[in-house]
Amino acid sequence: MINEGRVLKAGEQKRNRTIGAGLRRQGKLTAILALLLLGLLRVSAAAEKDLSIPARVSEILVRFPAQSPVEKTSLAAEIFGLGEAGIMEVCHRLSPPGKADDSLARYALEAAGTYVMRPGGERYRSLYARAVSKALNGAPDPDVKIFLIGRIQLAGGAESLEPLSRFLSDQRLAEPSVQALLAIRAPGTDKVLLRALGHSGEANAITFLKALGELRIREATGRIVPFASSQDEKIREAGLFALANIGDPRTEFLLTRIDIASSPRERASAASRYLLFARRLSESGQKSDALRIGRSLLAKCTGPDESQVRSAALTLLTQVSGKDSLPDLVEAMDSPDPAFRERALDLSLEIPGEDATAQWMAKAAEVSPEAHEQIIRMLGRRADRTALGFIKEGLKSDDKAIRTAAIDAATWIAESDIAADLAPLWQSAEEEEAQALEKAFLSFPMEVAVSEVVKVFDSASLPAKAAIIKILGERGAREHGGKVLVAAGNEDPNIRKKALAALEAVVRGEDLPLTIRLLQAAAERSEIGPLQNALAASAQQSNDRENRADLVIKALLEARGQKRIDLLRPLGRIGGEKALRAVVAETQSTDPQVRSVAIYTLANWPEYKAAEELLKIARAEDSTAGRKFVYLALQGYIRLITESENSPEQKLSFIRDALVIAREPAETNIVLGGLGRIRSGESLSTIAGYLEDPIFQDKAARSAVECALPYPGFEGLAGLETARIIKRAAQFIDSEYDRDEVERYAHALLLKEGFVPLFNGKDLSGWKGLVKDPPARSKMTPEALRKEQKAADEDMRRHWQVADGTLVFDGKGQSLCTVKDYADFELFVDWKIGPQGDSGIYLRGTPQVQIWDPGQSPEGSGGLYNNKSGPAKPLRPSDNPVREWNTFFIRMAGERVTVHLNGALVVDDVVMENYWERDKPIYPAGQIELQAHSTPLYFKNIYIRPLN
Repeated sequence: MINEGRVLKAGEQKRNRTIGAGLRRQGKLTAILALLLLGLLRVSAAAEKDLSIPARVSEILVRFPAQSPVEKTSLAAEIFGLGEAGIMEVCHRLSPPGKADDSLARYALEAAGTYVMRPGGERYRSLYARAVSKALNGAPDPDVKIFLIGRIQLAGGAESLEPLSRFLSDQRLAEPSVQALLAIRAPGTDKVLLRALGHSGEANAITFLKALGELRIREATGRIVPFASSQDEKIREAGLFALANIGDPRTEFLLTRIDIASSPRERASAASRYLLFARRLSESGQKSDALRIGRSLLAKCTGPDESQVRSAALTLLTQVSGKDSLPDLVEAMDSPDPAFRERALDLSLEIPGEDATAQWMAKAAEVSPEAHEQIIRMLGRRADRTALGFIKEGLKSDDKAIRTAAIDAATWIAESDIAADLAPLWQSAEEEEAQALEKAFLSFPMEVAVSEVVKVFDSASLPAKAAIIKILGERGAREHGGKVLVAAGNEDPNIRKKALAALEAVVRGEDLPLTIRLLQAAAERSEIGPLQNALAASAQQSNDRENRADLVIKALLEARGQKRIDLLRPLGRIGGEKALRAVVAETQSTDPQVRSVAIYTLANWPEYKAAEELLKIARAEDSTAGRKFVYLALQGYIRLITESENSPEQKLSFIRDALVIAREPAETNIVLGGLGRIRSGESLSTIAGYLEDPIFQDKAARSAVECALPYPGFEGLAGLETARIIKRAAQFIDSEYDRDEVERYAHALLLKEGFVPLFNGKDLSGWKGLVKDPPARSKMTPEALRKEQKAADEDMRRHWQVADGTLVFDGKGQSLCTVKDYADFELFVDWKIGPQGDSGIYLRGTPQVQIWDPGQSPEGSGGLYNNKSGPAKPLRPSDNPVREWNTFFIRMAGERVTVHLNGALVVDDVVMENYWERDKPIYPAGQIELQAHSTPLYFKNIYIRPLN
């Protein structure tokens, strides 16, 4: 509460008051327990420095798992504050699986490991590695040892080489130890592994062989060779792989040996190792030997299950010899393996030039039709125009696959210049070919694509007609809409489906009567939606806005049942006064289905005139027992109001009419969404009233942010009240990214309003440690004060840190104080505590605006705790749960203090009494203090505005 003597003085007062309440509530037994607790608390401050390492570790572990990255960093810092002994103590808390719950220790070690690997954590890394290594050496259980080895793997360095080497002879621990050594790769790792290989049994040999191969230690070749001839298949393969990865030419004879009767798997493994060996030779400059090996594998690996080996060998040849590998790639087209041919063609793209293109065209004449098709597609990807003539010949091929490939390739090279050459193909195109033509023509400019396809539409095959219809629709070719409209009645289901999908984009005003007839005649429900869209689009082509719905309204009045419903929906897109009156009339229909669709149509009406009718429906429904259409009507009404040309004040007035009607949460949320789109201070204030209701907090928070924050064309709301509301709203926003955006805007607003940051989010600039209380400080000489301040600052830096833009207190030191003194001011501060947390904000160096765990103190935070004469408790509890952020807005003017906690008024212009000298008024100026007790604390976003 206060520090040293004042901790006891102010702390006793607070605790005695709490205990007194307990005595009255719970009687004699509770009183006895409370007094015992008080005795323990009185000695806690003095005993804290004498706590053993195990006790202090226990106090830290119970706060895991961390609730945020900031808290995780803070807890790790506390662990490192205990030195090597603290890390080892955490390690000693580990247990074998199933024996005990050691999850807190594992959380802590993971947090510590993350802490040392962050930028600036190197000075802790070696301490962490040494401590874990020592604990590893003493851990009795192998599972615990494996876990600790994993910690070393993540954070170890050269200091871990020797500790890990001790476990290389252990059958169970060798593998994790080797993986840790490979991750660390400290100097001398190769020697440790070589020595271990020489003393290993068969069980660990494979582990060491793989590691030596991965490290590519050529000096290990002689030691590995005997294992490459082992009778044990797994050891032999590990030895051979290591030799292949090292790439010593002297060992090639071992890598080429393979029994003729070997299984396909063994042959594939041998070939893979041989290729790896060849790559290593190439990397060391022995390219001719690498090429020799690659070609030998191409010649030998001809089986149907060796395609991947051939492809890998061909890749090696291309990587080693570049353009000189072209003959090998061309020759690969004689292979019956399509995957191998495709790999060769992919590699050929890395060898450009007209000469190479010519060789590929020549080869295409010699190979199978399947290979010919593959070559044509590759030539298209090469985009070499010298191949265009050859590809055009492919368009005339009798082979459908070659023609289809030539369509794609010619389009790649010539783009729309090829349109006239492709047009004849529409007449006989089958499905796959029609799809290729469709793709090609959709890539051409509109005028080219449309003019060419309409020429051949009547003579085109059925698949081609369907593709052409789609092109006309995609291009919005209304001048040819008649063709599509006729096709919408075609008996072929594919053509009819494509025509219906395209109709909306191509239909004309004069097509409206036929479109209405098609809609009324449609038998399949799947056709209704496209025809309704086409009907609306056709009517919208008319320049006579008020009369363009006449034909539809006439048909509506003559229709019955479902046909009437089908004609209602398009009126919402046609719009106009006549259409609106017709739909409004249908909202009174005695047919419940017709009425439902009419109200839905009205709720989606595009014009503002429908707003009044929707409000009438909502009011009428609100006055009846049922509320079936209130939500729908309000939804449409709010949309029309917010999208209208009315002023923000008018919009707000209209939306308040809707608030009166909204009674269900879903209805109110609709209105809150509308308020968010009326970007005014009055609208934001209306939204703010819903931030305190748990039912509406989420929606109100999103609406407040939408209302206040800038967006294109809107510079955002300004002012202190805006900042206060959006900071409150930020507490109910789940997305960390969005919360940060809100806090940044609130920061900018506060700066504009004259607030300045007391905390820069980076370091402890502007802050100092606590030296005694105000009366005691006033009696100190300047020299004594400087000396004590220096000591206090050193202690402060040990226990207050900055992590991820947050001030973090580890629960072990003294209060944090501003360097400057302040008189009258307004203060914003965000704070967070954990279970049993206790803190406060000292104003002018005097306690305090209270902070504590609301679970233990239900009256809540924010009260002027040390007042005796005046009010000390808050007006209402307004805390968020522990581990969640809270916001204070504190105003101090003269002796009087006003406090808002999370947007709620909890102290209203109350005189703050002088705790230190009760017979005097509070000091006219003084430092602001963040009070430290023996619990972790978190503060951020601290702003102050002097009132003078």
